[in-house]
Amino acid sequence: MLTNKRANTFLKINYGLLIATVSLFYFARTIFLPLALLWLVLTFAEWNWKERYKILKDNNLLTVASLFLFIYLLYLIGPLWSNNIPTAISEWEYKIWILVCPLCIMPLLPKLTRKQIDLLLVCFTLTILLVSLLCMAHSLHAFLSDPETNAEEKIYHFYYRHASMLPLMSFSHSSYCSMYEGIAWLIVAEFLHKKNAWMEHKALKVLFIAALIILPIHIYFLQSKMGTLTFVLSLLVYIIVFFNSPKRHVIATCTVLLALAGACSWYLVKNYDTDPTNSDNRIANSLSNFQHADRSDPRESTAIRLAIWPITYEIGKEHWLIGTGTGDALDEIHLKAVEHKYHYIASGKFNCHNQFLQIWLTLGLLGLIPFLAIFVCLFISAYKKCDLTNMLFFLFIGVNLLVECMLEVYAGGTLIPIFTVILFARAQMEPSGKILETA
Repeated sequence: MLTNKRANTFLKINYGLLIATVSLFYFARTIFLPLALLWLVLTFAEWNWKERYKILKDNNLLTVASLFLFIYLLYLIGPLWSNNIPTAISEWEYKIWILVCPLCIMPLLPKLTRKQIDLLLVCFTLTILLVSLLCMAHSLHAFLSDPETNAEEKIYHFYYRHASMLPLMSFSHSSYCSMYEGIAWLIVAEFLHKKNAWMEHKALKVLFIAALIILPIHIYFLQSKMGTLTFVLSLLVYIIVFFNSPKRHVIATCTVLLALAGACSWYLVKNYDTDPTNSDNRIANSLSNFQHADRSDPRESTAIRLAIWPITYEIGKEHWLIGTGTGDALDEIHLKAVEHKYHYIASGKFNCHNQFLQIWLTLGLLGLIPFLAIFVCLFISAYKKCDLTNMLFFLFIGVNLLVECMLEVYAGGTLIPIFTVILFARAQMEPSGKILETA
């Protein structure tokens, strides 16, 4: 057993590291492998495995932690039935947070108060707000200063190409940026809607009110179809809850929802363009672009997915129990694409564009069942406690995983495990609790 002073020192270090971790998601590609290794080093240095196990068991976290560890174990042994060994081994790196979260972070969270965990969400939200403002300022400056910019070019098209880019070593895919900002918006909405100790700070409350408006604007500029859809779905749920808590207001709810539906319909009709070569507005023109997409050799994003998913199913049926092996998925998809004469798909290394299919393809039902069980546990816990934020987080992540393999890259392989364990542990806690004792 650790002495009280030494245990408290480790607690402070780990909490500070956790604050840094949730504040750096936009730089996942460059910083999160060193962070993961640092977490593991600290965990082994602390060497209190019995205590960690007891904490997980006593706080109803052991099941979810075990599911995470089992999935990572499958990735560790995945090279045994893979032909592409280097790719299979690289999965150890990209999935490392599936190991770090249950081993290092989950046993830490019950030692914190609800307010301390809420501070993690505050830090995440403020960082996302700051980066979104910097992205918009950067892209607007580039738009105004670029002499080659066509004056007739739609500004939202420019933002889609540049709004997620900064002159930094951060990722720049609009789908991940919109997912981060959508989750930040969920946190903002909860903190402002419910009584929260952090909202007693007036400056912080003003920033959260600003984030409530700014984040949706940047999500729109990013022009991620799924990011926009999941945000709109979350917004609809919040409107229903807001107008019917604590007392029902059916007429007001229906009026606002109809007004929102009318505004969205007007926007789509006004900006709809039948010309498939005009991609200024990806959201309004997504249906047109898909209708005109080449089905024999798909290149449009939705058409590509609708071509890859049946290919994945064909491969998966042949390896339904343990999968192809963690290194062979891309190679198998490539071979099937060649067989189906999908030249564009075959020319690149396309994954399944569906995380559930990707896990089934690589790990079979042996990996897919525990992966789905994690989300089932999260949703059941949130439903029992009427935790709207967790339920919407489940919706947000689940819908995005249907169209992207987010765990295959750091941008998703960091946020999804980390926020899953933070929000799950937070749901087990009461809003009040003792403040962390100092040595």
